[in-house]
Amino acid sequence: MIIEITRSYIRIRIGDRTVTLEGEAYMRGHGSPDFVVYENAIHHWDPPNDNIGIDENTKKEILEILKKEMAERNMTLEVE
Repeated sequence: MIIEITRSYIRIRIGDRTVTLEGEAYMRGHGSPDFVVYENAIHHWDPPNDNIGIDENTKKEILEILKKEMAERNMTLEVE
């Protein structure tokens, strides 16, 4: 579930953990996506679970969940 969207990150909750996904928001209607997420910046969960790393499979799951939720909000997402 998306908890927060700012100009520089999206924070989502999956189960009992949250993860902050760094990126960049863009203005709607100018041919760009609503938000770009930087995939290479996803390394670990937010505190208090920040000692738990995020592997490639989990990263893919996180991004798929985010893509689905963004689509449900009629927002576009690009992953770089």
